[in-house]
Amino acid sequence: AVPWRPGRRDAGAEEQVAEGRHPRADGDAGHLREIFGRMGCSDKEIVALSGAHTVGRCRKERSGYDGAWTDDPQKFDNSYFKKLIEVHQAGKAAEGQLMLPSDLAL
Repeated sequence: AVPWRPGRRDAGAEEQVAEGRHPRADGDAGHLREIFGRMGCSDKEIVALSGAHTVGRCRKERSGYDGAWTDDPQKFDNSYFKKLIEVHQAGKAAEGQLMLPSDLAL
């Protein structure tokens, strides 16, 4: 395991990402391609970047959603992708499990 601490302590409000630079939580595949396409990302790279959801959580004040994608949001592993596959196979997220519409677009 690689030691990891969440959050940036060196970034102030002036360094926050401008509105519209991150994908909307309710975005579909076309929206994800539009946002990440600006950086030249392929579909495969968009999926890889989305794996960062294995750490951290949603904040209601930012996205309208609240909760973590994985059981241990401070552990970097492939649990986000495992949960995403489970949700696709079941057709819906389990109770208490967070998957955004933009996650399901993957």
